[in-house]
Amino acid sequence: MSKTIAICAGHGGNDSGAVGIGGVKEKDLNLKVALRLRDLLQSVGHKVIMARTTDVNAGEAQFAKDIVGKCDISIAVHFNAWSDNTAHGHEIGHNRVHNIAASQKLCDLMKAQVLKRHQGLRDRGGKPYNFAMCNTATVNAYCEGCFVTGTNDQKFINPESQLMKFAEAYFAGIQEYFGLSAAIPTTPTAPVNPAPTPANNGKLYRVQVGAYSVKSNADSMLAKVKAAGFKDAFIRFSE
Repeated sequence: MSKTIAICAGHGGNDSGAVGIGGVKEKDLNLKVALRLRDLLQSVGHKVIMARTTDVNAGEAQFAKDIVGKCDISIAVHFNAWSDNTAHGHEIGHNRVHNIAASQKLCDLMKAQVLKRHQGLRDRGGKPYNFAMCNTATVNAYCEGCFVTGTNDQKFINPESQLMKFAEAYFAGIQEYFGLSAAIPTTPTAPVNPAPTPANNGKLYRVQVGAYSVKSNADSMLAKVKAAGFKDAFIRFSE
């Protein structure tokens, strides 16, 4: 059962968002989590609409308008901040005007998955948010992973394997919302040195793993294919 999910990785470009301990920029964390969430969703057959895939401004207000009627749900990926470094925890907001009950259900499922993966992360609850992504007819979850400024929350974003647990939790919650399997897909590992196959009378057979209209998406897939052990993989452009 394929669905369409819109994802907005907050801030970007000249808008860093919050700046946390050690100079970490919220925009970078948002993008890393959003890209991982995109990959997980696409791996099980969903269509994903991204506000950004590189370090450019997300244009969240316009994106919120553009996706109305084009997606089943929308996810805003953010991290929190406060002037007091003792502030900590996970918070998730939802649509305040339309589809409130459905948005609340989505948020509750996603939050439960976050707290399951991040033992000790404070539950700050959820509430209607007055942000652009929460003011349309789209069922929405506005995720504030944890506090980049919080001393206690640093263990939930470092190392990066901990950060990626947010993406996995959001994926699992989304899957549960649609009544689908919440299991995290695994990427098959290619042999490090696969045995060569003898040539077949000069014939050449090509294997394609994807076709993309956005080059950054193609670059992302190429990196994953090479990481899986296929070092000779390359991008071929055609019009």
